[in-house]
Amino acid sequence: MASPADSMAMTAQIRHLSAFPLDIHSLPDGFVRLDERGCILDFNCRAEQLFGYAANEVTGQPLSLLIPPEWDKPGAGLHWTFPDTGRILSGEGFWARALRKDGRWIEVEYTLRLLGDGGRIAGAAALFRDVSHPWPRVRALDGLTRDANHNRLYPVRPDGAGSPRRCDEMRWAGRISEALDEDRLLLRYQPIIPTQEIDVAERHFEILVSLREGDNEPVPPGAFIPEAERFGLMPRIDRWVVENVFRFVGRHRGLICWINLSSHTLADDSFEPFVEEQLGEHGLDPRSIVFEITESAAIANLQQTLRLIERLKVLGCRFALDDFGSGMSSFAYLKHLPVDFLKIDGGFVRDMANDRVDHAMVDAINKVGQVMNLKTVAEFVETESVLRQLRELGVDYAQGYYISRPYPLDDLSGRAFERRSGN
Repeated sequence: MASPADSMAMTAQIRHLSAFPLDIHSLPDGFVRLDERGCILDFNCRAEQLFGYAANEVTGQPLSLLIPPEWDKPGAGLHWTFPDTGRILSGEGFWARALRKDGRWIEVEYTLRLLGDGGRIAGAAALFRDVSHPWPRVRALDGLTRDANHNRLYPVRPDGAGSPRRCDEMRWAGRISEALDEDRLLLRYQPIIPTQEIDVAERHFEILVSLREGDNEPVPPGAFIPEAERFGLMPRIDRWVVENVFRFVGRHRGLICWINLSSHTLADDSFEPFVEEQLGEHGLDPRSIVFEITESAAIANLQQTLRLIERLKVLGCRFALDDFGSGMSSFAYLKHLPVDFLKIDGGFVRDMANDRVDHAMVDAINKVGQVMNLKTVAEFVETESVLRQLRELGVDYAQGYYISRPYPLDDLSGRAFERRSGN
């Protein structure tokens, strides 16, 4: 427990706390920033939805307007009076009952981080979420507070360790952020080959991103990409990938690299000028880049996706629609998306040699692609018989473990790639 003198020292006011570098309204959860008295300074749009108040109605009001002290978890740390507190807590997994403007009570779970500079407490930031939804990502607060004018966090662990069922998610948030900070992402490539026996000058490769742990063992994308999506970290990952792939392609001409874009990036208006800047910096032919978007992400952000595709195609980049056929309205949306390649959902491809329905689906998607003058790509090609049938149907490209497993991108320049013919 801190001494009264220490507590008084920590309560000295900071004259100015600069704005957070991240748009607080882009956070998926209710974000509230408090001053040193516990009064509300910032209140994002998600908090407005959660608590039912407009930001201008609560600014300057004490947090007790939303969460009466008697309904807060004892000792959790939200309801402090800095000059009189001998112990200030921060942490995650706290629970409380909140009173909405309409008089309805809701249960919330929250994370609290103290803000300060030079060893002094200057307020706090908190993320709130209705407990009926997945818990917000603690690391989002770390990024906000740590980067603002060198303000540091002063987390003092609470008596409890937080909600146990959230621990894995919280650890992932920290691991991903630290990997980005420490440049510990790893780029891998997987070849995409033409199915026909033709001499093709272009060599296509999909770029996959892994995360390197302390033992340098790569963590596959399926293990951390979903968590990065939930934590709002994908735009930062996408830009890291673009910058590093463009640098590599600038040194190794003749490669066509396919780069996956997240749904968050599709809605980011600043991404197109970033790509244009990177193309110029590395002197790339824009046709050497194929941006890959999933069908579900494209449909969820249709207007933003169309704008981004149009802008990047003006620069000369190409687009591929991934996982096609996975949605109920796939064919209806396809004619509205000006893509160049159509990647057939691997769920139809993997067992098409043994499943007549899968075979028929692959055939149908390929024929639609041909009518629309799109090149088709089959994913999850894992056997010789599947590759042979793809050739018979006239699918243009194939990708999968039968062709090649993913390898580190740095190995690409020195690897002699022998394409499987499927004969």
